[in-house]
Amino acid sequence: MVSGSAPLPPALRTAYERTGARVIDAFGTTEVGTVLVDGRPVAGVRVRISPDGTLTVRSPLGGPRWIATGDRAESAGGGRLRILGRADRLVDSGGELVDPERLRALLADHPGVAAATVEVVPDDLLGSVLHARVDADPALEPALRTAIAARLSRAEHPRRLAFAPFPPAEPGGTGGAGAAPYTRPGS
Repeated sequence: MVSGSAPLPPALRTAYERTGARVIDAFGTTEVGTVLVDGRPVAGVRVRISPDGTLTVRSPLGGPRWIATGDRAESAGGGRLRILGRADRLVDSGGELVDPERLRALLADHPGVAAATVEVVPDDLLGSVLHARVDADPALEPALRTAIAARLSRAEHPRRLAFAPFPPAEPGGTGGAGAAPYTRPGS
């Protein structure tokens, strides 16, 4: 079994290995092709971790220049690297990079929505998924789902859409429509 496009969750890898399958975890980018197989650089590919923890790559496909992948990485020992996730606000959901702000902005701009937040939630199968909360009448759900389907990719759809009033804004701007636009686990 070959996994690619997104970090392979350890629980999923273990589940496949229990069936007797040989599991190969590949990492690559559109710009430079396959970079790592089971954490080791493939032939002809050079990798380095920048001081800020981001991965840069030089490969035959990418040419002679070093290319920043936008991913965070660390040494896993023995000449192997571990990909930790994105360094930017993009998140990987089922192998597709998505920007949680696109969903939040679409929801917040919809008539009848006072405020919206989006949370990035870990998912054993997809890596991460989006959950959204809106300060709006729950009767708007069909209209919101229609707008989402018309304007966003399937990976950008919220797996959960909750309707709840936001607390009033406090002095200093916290709460209310000024609530954090999106959050990642641990942020």
